Amino acid sequence: MREKPVTHSGVLSQAIQLFDPFGMIQPFILPIKGLLQRLYQLSIGWDEAIPLDLQELWMQCVQSLPKLQAISIPRWFGVCRDDSHLELHCFSDASSVSYRAVCYLQVVRGTSRECKFVLGRSRVSPIKTVTIPRLELSAATLAIKLARMISKELEVEFCRTVYWTDSTTVLRYIENRSRRLSVFVANHLSRIHSSSQASQWRYVES
Repeated sequence: MREKPVTHSGVLSQAIQLFDPFGMIQPFILPIKGLLQRLYQLSIGWDEAIPLDLQELWMQCVQSLPKLQAISIPRWFGVCRDDSHLELHCFSDASSVSYRAVCYLQVVRGTSRECKFVLGRSRVSPIKTVTIPRLELSAATLAIKLARMISKELEVEFCRTVYWTDSTTVLRYIENRSRRLSVFVANHLSRIHSSSQASQWRYVES
């Protein structure tokens, strides 16, 4: 990226140059999203210098950027043969600062298994305080969205799709079919139930 002044507009100008359509560098981009959200919360003017602590965070991000060139992620899916079948595994997680989801393609051939990264997404948590269980539910909904996108775009047929979460609350929500819930929870569950079965959701330790 070209060096820009450490102002609100300068940071945004550099940040939007990061093109990551598959979500390969989301762990790098997420702190930048959080930084931009923080600048918005502080009502920093476009041409104002950002606070020193945020300048330090921004410079750490800029200095780490060259290291991304060393990242190599095999993504060729042409490993399938007649004796293999494909599984899609989607993981979701959340914290107080963000929620995210990532999907992997698993090629199963006999007793061997090979995993390939497919797609990832992350979102900063809303400015308005949201509980962790609700953020975990948002992450689960994001995983559903990614799985639908992958199924539509890839010309392959999955033998099964499995969703993984470390939130037992989310799993209880998904298994619930009778209890009345808040509008927020009910809307997210509607999206989840429309594209998956409760049996497809599994628990994974944090």
